[in-house]
Amino acid sequence: MTGRTISSVIANGVTLASTDNPLTITLGGTVTNAGANAVQATGTLDWTIDNTGSISATGTNSVGISLTENSTVSAGGTITNEPGGTISPSYSRRGRDSLAGVA
Repeated sequence: MTGRTISSVIANGVTLASTDNPLTITLGGTVTNAGANAVQATGTLDWTIDNTGSISATGTNSVGISLTENSTVSAGGTITNEPGGTISPSYSRRGRDSLAGVA
């Protein structure tokens, strides 16, 4: 897998496809969304997300990273917020997913 790297500003959030795994957000990368979740991941993948940039959502009931349905970060998947990185307001999970192994 080649994954996806975000090193610029994305102002309307991002919905990840399986080809975006692993996701890397660099120091200059910013993902924001004023109306919904900033990073939305679905599917039956062990997502690996590494953030050195900024992830933020400001909409009502929205979060920085949202894993839904059968998404997991277990058995090899991780969410890592590197020094200097921010995720606001954190992350959530819905459905039958797991956050085992979150770094």
